[in-house]
Formats: sequence, structure tokens, C-alpha cells
Amino acid sequence: MLDLRIHHIFDIIRDLGENKEIKEHEYGHSYHIIAKDIYSKPERFKLIVSNDDICKNCNKLVNGNCIDKIDHRHDYTSKEQFNNYLDERIMTVMGFEEGQILTIFDLLKMSELYMSKIEHIYAGNDIEHTANRKLNVQKGIEVLKTKFQN
Repeated sequence: MLDLRIHHIFDIIRDLGENKEIKEHEYGHSYHIIAKDIYSKPERFKLIVSNDDICKNCNKLVNGNCIDKIDHRHDYTSKEQFNNYLDERIMTVMGFEEGQILTIFDLLKMSELYMSKIEHIYAGNDIEHTANRKLNVQKGIEVLKTKFQN
């Protein structure tokens, strides 16, 4: 079973909706591997608010902590602190708890909660960026719902 941050799962869904090529990243993390797994063989995963299985092997993960920085916000510079904040917001909106076990099917069934509160979740980010995210996540949700109905 995978340990995953909820925002990573929505990133994967967004990238599917964006038709983004999923390939190895220069940081060396496992995003590309886990994204392909979620697209092809949905597994159960445990929600966590910390560095997850995607972060493994990332060259920005030092002694279990992400040392990467962000510059798209005024209130955070630490990527790890922002990601923790973001995951907690998403999980609160969706009524999930850390350690909860889900499948992609469970998440898709409840994705409307995320979509209806996306502006609140990403408050502080560029409005246009959030609007694009919303559009692409919705497209990704539809692709997965269609794929997994068959």
C-alpha cells in the first residue's frame, strides 16, 4: 500500500487532464512511477501529511525533510511546510483524516467536494493558476471515471 499526500493524488489527476507527459523528473522522485500505477491499476493508499512514497529518492529530500523552496507565495518559502498546509486544507474540506485508507474510486466519488472548494483550498495562489488547475483536475476526473466504469 502506498503512503500518499492528497495533493499529490490531485496533481496526478490534474496532469492526466492536462494530457501532460508523465516522465522521470530531474529531482529523481517517484511521481512518474506512481502516476502510471494510479492510471493503470488503482491501489489502496494511505493519506499522510508528510513526505510520501512519491518523495522517495528525491534529491531534495534530506534526512527525511524536503529542502526545496517555493516562490509563488508570500506566506511560505518552504515547499514541505506549504505542502503540509495544503494537504491539511484538502483533507479538512473533504472530511478525510491522516492515516485514512482510500482507493482512487473513493476519491473520485468525493471529488466534487474538492472541486467546489478549490478556490478556498488554493487561496493565496495566482487566481489564473487555480482556475487552470480546476479545469484540468475536472478533465482528469472525467477521464478516470470513464476509464474505471468499464
